[in-house]
Amino acid sequence: MLHQRSVAHAHAAFAGNQAFARNQCRAQGRERRATDEPIDGHPACSLLEAVVDLSMLLARDHDQLDRAIGFLIEPCSSSVDRQNALDATRVSFAAHADAEAAVLYAALAHVVAKHDMAGLVAQVVAAHRIQESILRRMDVGARTDDWMCATIRLRRSLLLHADVEQSTMLRTLRDALPVLEYQALSATYATEKMRALGLMSTLPPLSRRCATRAHRRATRI
Repeated sequence: MLHQRSVAHAHAAFAGNQAFARNQCRAQGRERRATDEPIDGHPACSLLEAVVDLSMLLARDHDQLDRAIGFLIEPCSSSVDRQNALDATRVSFAAHADAEAAVLYAALAHVVAKHDMAGLVAQVVAAHRIQESILRRMDVGARTDDWMCATIRLRRSLLLHADVEQSTMLRTLRDALPVLEYQALSATYATEKMRALGLMSTLPPLSRRCATRAHRRATRI
């Protein structure tokens, strides 16, 4: 039941991303109808094509992960609350990493040479592994100093990962792909993340970790 609640919390957080995307799409569509001007500089951009930009979606995803880390250091939380927060954070980070591996790496493979791709992906993969390692070793029974140090290292890794990903991988995709293909990645990422969360909801924690590792090996470049 504990890990099912954690998955439910992660589902609810990501549902906010999807609502945000739909609202952006509607707002841009209203602006399009009111002004009859290009959206994002693309004259042929329709309401469907005006879906929230992939970089914006991932930035919001990273913000939600950052807020999840904040719940780990709530001063008045009980050990049960902290364990729930830790489980939910593990699920969210794992689903995020799996969705990026399944969608972004595959997209890169179509637009850059293999040796260039290895360099783009290496830092992102390393960040995900560091985050997974920190979360796996975190224990609610640890000393306060150790717990705080772990959360600080996790947050630093996440913020660095977000900056590097925006300036390298996402910029490469945005520059190389036709606008419609790039925008379509937003929906693909959202679908893949919900699929990952759905898979985790059916598995106990140990099997869930094995499943996500197997999926990453299958999608590894």
